[in-house]
Amino acid sequence: MNKAEIREKEIMALLRVSGKVSVAEAMALLDVSESTVRRLFCKLEADGMAVRTYRGISINAVSGMRESYSFEKNELYRSNEKIMIGEAAEKLISEGDTLYLDSGTTVMRLCSAMARAAVANGEKYSSVTVFTNSLANLNLLKDHMNVCLIGGEYRPHRQDFCGYLTDEVIKRLHFSKCFVGADGFSVANGLTASDFDTARINQLVVAGSDKRILLADTSKAGKASVIHYAPIESVDTLVTNKWLDNEIKTALLQKNITVIEA
Repeated sequence: MNKAEIREKEIMALLRVSGKVSVAEAMALLDVSESTVRRLFCKLEADGMAVRTYRGISINAVSGMRESYSFEKNELYRSNEKIMIGEAAEKLISEGDTLYLDSGTTVMRLCSAMARAAVANGEKYSSVTVFTNSLANLNLLKDHMNVCLIGGEYRPHRQDFCGYLTDEVIKRLHFSKCFVGADGFSVANGLTASDFDTARINQLVVAGSDKRILLADTSKAGKASVIHYAPIESVDTLVTNKWLDNEIKTALLQKNITVIEA
């Protein structure tokens, strides 16, 4: 697969989730020039996969790939901060790692960074094994490394799998590192999620990992969603963007949590 095909795949993976991508977002994600992005957008439109808009591109509704619900409600794909978090998190992966990558959109940014890194240095990922319940993650990584998709009940609106079968598989696995997200995190309330299935999956993953790495932007800091799935002490490292509240950062450091501000 050449660079142009990899770029197309990354943009289409984002479009299937968020519905649209701006020129600026694509430039930041792919690390290419505006002219390169515009040529890519023109090709996707010519292929019937998308429709160009003012300063961006949207999924072609006729193709039937747009999900009824997308992660765009949290605007995760519209933030350069998430790209930077993904790039910083990729540096925490080592040769020989067995990883779990959750189905959140910030972790999907990590997958994009991993795919680019694998193209630049395939040796690093030749000995890495990835487990995930996310089709989006699978599509980004499958051509670059060993990926094991964990099945179960498919959730079209999230492009992932959940439920009893998913839980039972994860219970029997052990990971050297896991990368998970959260809808909110704090010292008092730990890691929280907005739906029971995701909370249960991440709870099991955290329990079965040697190193637990939370990817979350600063808007999640100090907030609590409906479901608590793990205490803050279960996290070894937080990768977030700059300008994390000093009080929250100090509290995390006192819990021996490494904080990386991308």
